[in-house]
Amino acid sequence: MQIRNLLLNVNLNDICGQSSILQHLITYSENTGIFPQHIDSISQQRCYLYKDIPNTEFGHQSNDFRVFDSMLMQGNNVSTNDKDYLQILEKCLSTYNDIENGPILESDFKYCLQRSVDLGNILVNNPDQPVYFVKQPSSLYVYDYNARNNHESTISITNENISKLNFRYSLLPGTNYNDFLYQLGEKISPQNPTRASNFIKDKNVLIVNMALEHGLDYTIEEGVSKFTKDFLSVPKISTQLDEEGVTIFDISQLTDNISTSEEYYKYMCDSLKIYANLNLFEKFHDIFVKAGTEDRLKTITGSDFLTNILCNETDTN
Repeated sequence: MQIRNLLLNVNLNDICGQSSILQHLITYSENTGIFPQHIDSISQQRCYLYKDIPNTEFGHQSNDFRVFDSMLMQGNNVSTNDKDYLQILEKCLSTYNDIENGPILESDFKYCLQRSVDLGNILVNNPDQPVYFVKQPSSLYVYDYNARNNHESTISITNENISKLNFRYSLLPGTNYNDFLYQLGEKISPQNPTRASNFIKDKNVLIVNMALEHGLDYTIEEGVSKFTKDFLSVPKISTQLDEEGVTIFDISQLTDNISTSEEYYKYMCDSLKIYANLNLFEKFHDIFVKAGTEDRLKTITGSDFLTNILCNETDTN
């Protein structure tokens, strides 16, 4: 069997196969069930599934009705090695809607899950299901591995994330960024909240949690180094990633050659059977493809802190 219109992103041999860059570019296509994502929002999760969207006066959809992967398969202890994995996934999807509030399984839109899944036995049991894997340069791979497997490490303490940060730390929904910093600073270090507030700027949820649990001094003196080591400790990328039935994309083909990147973008769209949007890609090309490594990483992570870690990792390797 196959799930019609599902663009299924897979991992191969413990190597993470998802890419923030490709998932961002997919949103450009008019036959994917999502609004085009602004390039400054690459670090934000993309969502194609909705639950019980009410009709609203102005036709806008509320983010409260988006469905994330953790909700999708909740209560189903199933592995991609199980022969009925795809059937169970299809059953779960049957209760959700697309962006136009129609049943997702009957939708004309292509759609993705939020995270890549292990290939397991998906193709053994369902050889007709289209699946794809994305190979990336080291620094991009490290980031996306963490975004998939350790998501809190990539949620940065920035103004752009203030809504989810207020929710995560049980602050009032309207709390602004400066007030958020000060209130968390008071919790971390009642004796010196300003120092704590300044420290957590641009860090991430894991660093903040560490400071709340172990104190500011420990986090500054030992915690950041421990976080950096853990963040960079990812499975090495294998040079042999060919797998029958899996379409493999190489982000280096998109970013390393400015003159041919548009052709590779069109090839990826053709392979996924989605429409290319050359107008939006041209803007992406000018902002991202023509940029240097550090600027690209800052665009993807939305964080100077993570960008510096990844740049140092790149220099080391």
